[in-house]
Amino acid sequence: MIFRLAHLSDPHLGPLPAPRMRELLGKRLTGFVNWRRGRDKIHDMEVLGALVADMREHRPDHVAMTGDILNIGLPAEFPVARAWLATLGEPHDVSFVPGNHDAYVRGSLPHLAHFDDYARGDDGVSAYPYLRVRGSVALIGLSSAIPRPMFVASGRIGAAQMAAAERLLAATGARGLARV
Repeated sequence: MIFRLAHLSDPHLGPLPAPRMRELLGKRLTGFVNWRRGRDKIHDMEVLGALVADMREHRPDHVAMTGDILNIGLPAEFPVARAWLATLGEPHDVSFVPGNHDAYVRGSLPHLAHFDDYARGDDGVSAYPYLRVRGSVALIGLSSAIPRPMFVASGRIGAAQMAAAERLLAATGARGLARV
């Protein structure tokens, strides 16, 4: 059986909503300045729309959206990103894991719940790592999205998540599933 997996990453959806001054304290200020100084042109929404239209024409069996759907983790970015994610398909057919821009600052973390339907395992649990089995394919969602200091764009997978992922990889491998 052929399984078509479409993979999208780093759309950095725009336009960026107008932030309140207090939302720009700290790390978000540098991200906002970067957006205004040209990053908004790099992440062209027309190009993204064309890519998504082309992807749909190929009728993938599943879509993996791996992070950086946002820019600076503003509360107003989350509902827009959730609505855009819904245009890719139903939660059963689209898997999401956040990137560093989605967890830009500590205040962004509670808003990640907007994506829970797309980041929930087949067991109904919304936690990382999660497991979704589609046909003969195991999709294992890991998250390295953690708030980092100003000028740092990186993530980390902790020991507990790594150990759980290793167990999922072993179990799904024993079932003969292809693992992504």
